[in-house]
Amino acid sequence: MAGRKAQPLTVVQGTGKKHLTKAEIAKRRAIEAAAKGDTDKVKPPRFLTEPQKKEFKRLAEELLKIDIIQNLDVNMLVMFVQTWEQYNDVVKAIECAPMGQVYNSLQRTKDLLFSQCMRAANELGLTFSARMKMAQPKVEEKPESKFAKFGN
Repeated sequence: MAGRKAQPLTVVQGTGKKHLTKAEIAKRRAIEAAAKGDTDKVKPPRFLTEPQKKEFKRLAEELLKIDIIQNLDVNMLVMFVQTWEQYNDVVKAIECAPMGQVYNSLQRTKDLLFSQCMRAANELGLTFSARMKMAQPKVEEKPESKFAKFGN
């Protein structure tokens, strides 16, 4: 079913755009806790080249710092690193290619690789806008009022 991507509970509460009952909040917290994966296997696979492993480690380290990457995201990061390297190779080839059919073909390949890189980057939170969509603002806990026991 089409619709907006689900946002973390803290984002929804931080924007103040939706009223949730206590039961809905508890349910969403439970779902988010269950969806949180491990990070013990965020390591570059053996089949990557040494430069690709170096880039994988650099990006994984940054993503781990901001608590975005998990074990399930390793394959997406591998795809990004490989596509990024291919993109750079095509850019270098374009610089040496004479104008003509080969040049045009390389330009189309470059555009395709760029699109793939951007999709993977957005999924992984490698762009500023992607991180802002994932950002979880800190919500200050309000002290419970004496009227709260009367319910929502």
